[in-house]
Amino acid sequence: MSFGNIIQKFGISGKMKSYRLITKGHINQTYLIKMEDGRAYILQRVNSHALQCPEQIMQNIVKVTDYLRKHYPHVQTLHFYQTKNGKSLLDNWRIMDKIQGVTLANTDNLKAVESMGYAFGEFHQMLTDFLVSELYHTFPEFHNTRKRFSSLWKAVERNHFSRASLIADELQQLHEYENPACLLVDGLEMKKFPMRVLHGDMKCSNILLNPNSFEPVAVIDLDTLMMGTVLTDYGDAVRSLMGTEFHIEKYQAFERGYLQSALFLTENEKEYLIPSVFCMTIELAVRYAEDYLNNDIYFHADSLKRLRELLSFAGELIAV
Repeated sequence: MSFGNIIQKFGISGKMKSYRLITKGHINQTYLIKMEDGRAYILQRVNSHALQCPEQIMQNIVKVTDYLRKHYPHVQTLHFYQTKNGKSLLDNWRIMDKIQGVTLANTDNLKAVESMGYAFGEFHQMLTDFLVSELYHTFPEFHNTRKRFSSLWKAVERNHFSRASLIADELQQLHEYENPACLLVDGLEMKKFPMRVLHGDMKCSNILLNPNSFEPVAVIDLDTLMMGTVLTDYGDAVRSLMGTEFHIEKYQAFERGYLQSALFLTENEKEYLIPSVFCMTIELAVRYAEDYLNNDIYFHADSLKRLRELLSFAGELIAV
């Protein structure tokens, strides 16, 4: 089926002028579609191997974006088109309006960083009254750090590719970090933190900014919507923002923006903002360590390098 036929199936009329593959992002196949009259869309083919329940993922996205449009019409959010049968997916293809803006994943501009924090805090704030029970569990236990560690130690025992001895020091570090890295999942279990709607992949490349003012435009990439503690989103966002070194000015700018809009936070949640960065850093390090032991089947050749970078970063966080 041609791109022209696909977009017509979603009720979009007019003549297509051009299409271009967007190479950012590693999971879905993404194209920028331009029409003769100037309209622009994002066409994606969902990778059903990586996202194993695309229909439920799309239902989660539609529920959340419909809720946001109804209750916060002034805020831009993703808008997906439906077929005449009311489906948001057609053979794993989906199409949405293109939202104008830029992503700044590795920026030192403190205004942009503060805007990112504000946008993510606003996203959480707007969804405080959304019923988490309405979401499908599309990524169960994804941020269960205890289970991540359990899976790692099983991989160490199996040692199928004889790599455990090559990362003995790193495994020892992870062993020492296990309990403090599980503060979030343990706190959620003990009801120390409320169960809320999460973005699930709150890295800074998933916020669109105005390229001139750096004001936030929209939070994007909602495939990983899930329930849990917002601290996992916060910690993951800061980790992705920092790269391999902790920068206090960047952290303060992000925290300042987030706290301006995230008015729902409890005192417990506020207390664990900085620890959440450590927890999410170690959770990701555990995933890289397990992947390295399993011969780089998921992250490929970057596993060992990233594992060591994350452990080094975690060491910096302990001193904060």
